[in-house]
Formats: sequence, C-alpha cells, structure tokens
Amino acid sequence: MFARIRLLDRRSLCLGHRPLRVLVLACVLAITPLLMPPAANRMSSSGRVVLPSPLPSLTASGDEGFLDAIRLEQPHPLDAESAETWKHLPATERGMDQPLPSWARRLARTLPHTTAAMLELDYLHRARNPLEPRLRGQLRWVAAHTNGCRYSEEYAATDLRRTGMDEAEIRQLAGDPETLPAKTRAALRFARQLTRDGSSVTDAEVAQLTSLYGEQQMVAMVLLLAHASFQDRLFLALGLPPESGGPLPPLQVRFPKRSLGAGWAASRPEPRRVAAVDPTPKAIPSESDGVNVPEMLAGQRARRCRIALPPADADVPRWGLVCQTYQPELAAAWSACTHAFGAEANQDPVFEDSVFWVVTHSIGCFY
Repeated sequence: MFARIRLLDRRSLCLGHRPLRVLVLACVLAITPLLMPPAANRMSSSGRVVLPSPLPSLTASGDEGFLDAIRLEQPHPLDAESAETWKHLPATERGMDQPLPSWARRLARTLPHTTAAMLELDYLHRARNPLEPRLRGQLRWVAAHTNGCRYSEEYAATDLRRTGMDEAEIRQLAGDPETLPAKTRAALRFARQLTRDGSSVTDAEVAQLTSLYGEQQMVAMVLLLAHASFQDRLFLALGLPPESGGPLPPLQVRFPKRSLGAGWAASRPEPRRVAAVDPTPKAIPSESDGVNVPEMLAGQRARRCRIALPPADADVPRWGLVCQTYQPELAAAWSACTHAFGAEANQDPVFEDSVFWVVTHSIGCFY
C-alpha cells in the first residue's frame, strides 16, 4: 500500500482503494514548502511583524469578461449520469441540474458532502481566484502538464481560450517562451518547480516572486498550485475519461452549510486497547542514511519564515494561519473539503498517520 502511495506522489500514476484518503493530506503537504520554510519576516520600525489588512471577497481583474465568455457558450446538456448523480448530492441553494464533471460523478455516491465542497472549491479557483484569469489558467496548465494529467490540461486550455489565448500561445507554455512578460515567466517557472519538487524551492526564488506579485498574490498562487496537484493526482488515480461534450465550464453551485456531526460518518469499531508505551523520546527513524532528523527539525525551527507570519496560535498550524490571513476565502473553501472528508471517510487514525508520514517523506517535506 505505502509503496503505491509513494509511486503516486512521485509519478502520479496509480493508487489503491479509495484514493481520496491520501489526496486530502497531499494537498496540505503541497502548501507547506512555501509557507513554512524560512526567510526574513517583514518588520515595522517597532520590530513587530506587519501583516496584510483583511481581504475583501474574492475579486480578480477580468473575471467578468471570463464569465461573460462562459455565458455566451452553447450550454452543455444535462446527461443521464449527471442527473442520477445529483440525487446523491446534498440539496443545493442554487445551481442544481447542471452537467457534472467525471470526477464528481465518481465520488458523489460514497462522499457526497466532500464532493459538494470540492465542486465549490473548484469554482473558486477557476472563476474567482484573486489571480488574473489568464495567469491562473497558465499556472493551472503548467501544473497539469508537469504532472502529466491530460484531463486537467484540457480543462486549463479551455479556460485559457476564454481569456483570448490561441492554440499556439497555449502550446508555448510547455517551454519558457520569450514572448511572455518576465513577470509571467517567473511565475510559470515557479509553478513547474513547486509542482515537480517543492522542497527544492529556494528563499531567493520566493523573494523574487514576492517582489513581483506581493505576498497575498503569492499565497494565492501556492494555494492554486496545491489544489492543482491534489486534483491531478485524484484524476490520474481515478483514470478519468474526458466528458463527451468536452471540458465543462466552472460549475457555479452553492450548497447549504451544514454542521459537522456524527450522522455523516460511517460506524467504526472502537480501537483495541494496547499496553502503555515508554514515553521516553527516541530518535525519529529515517530512510536517509546519516541524517539526524531531530537535529534537522531543530535547525528548521530556528530559521525565519519567508513571509510575515500571523501571531502564533497553539491550536492552529502556522500554515493554516497563513492561509486564513492572506487568502481567507480560499482557505475556508479548502477547510470545508477536509472537514467534510474527515466526517464522511471516518479513517482509522493509525492508517491516516502512516499515510501522512509516507507522503511527507516521499515529497521531502519536513513538516
């Protein structure tokens, strides 16, 4: 099982039973290489960390033109499989009875609330992410191409056509075209590197991107690319076929918010009791020869973050505080997915923690 998980993270090829178990963890881990590692915090003259002011609701320059292009398209007819799938999803406040993407049709019967949250998050990233529509489409295409996910490539290309890009311009994204502005090329190079090997991203590369786009936009990029890698691994694991009528537009749908309760979760036997263990700390095992993991972690803690951190909260991970501070709406939509999945999947904690370790080790993430 764990060998197959490693293979999925490294080559995005295959996974065993219920792949979404691993993928929720993988997306969280994809965020941490940028948000947790070091660099100088931005300080005020008084020595205090300067944080961005609260953000308004998501808006991006050019979004109305992007959505207008969707409205002018020939609508996709509701197919029989989508109509049947809607019966398994929660009741909607708006947007029901639209064609559903292949991945939603695969997941809705076993994970209906998770699928609903994922549909809302997918719409945010494709239609209302704070990045300018063309840039977010370019980043999404580059991530899909790097991951080898043809399904996502087609979706990203379709969104780019809505911004006015032609086929030649889209094909150029596979390289490093001189015709693109230097600012855009820097973002696309970052997208390739974070997607291919996030642990290799350097302080200098993040500092350059921050100087070009600012911290809020940079966090938006990381969240988009983390979501892209999560989706691509899911799509590759499921072996998704393209929709018969071509890629669907962003699905504007809203589901009522529901408190997380025991009614979502499947029953599971109580874990068996085990003998007490010796609480004396021991060295953390590692497959890397000659590496002192505790020493590495101590050194990492001593370093300073690459962006200004919110005030520490013992109950919230720092990556979560960073996301909530810089991009609260995107962060809340992702949290809705993880909360719904946690309630519906009701995973065995030992299995979950084991998977978490395998994924972390496979992608070289100290977190």
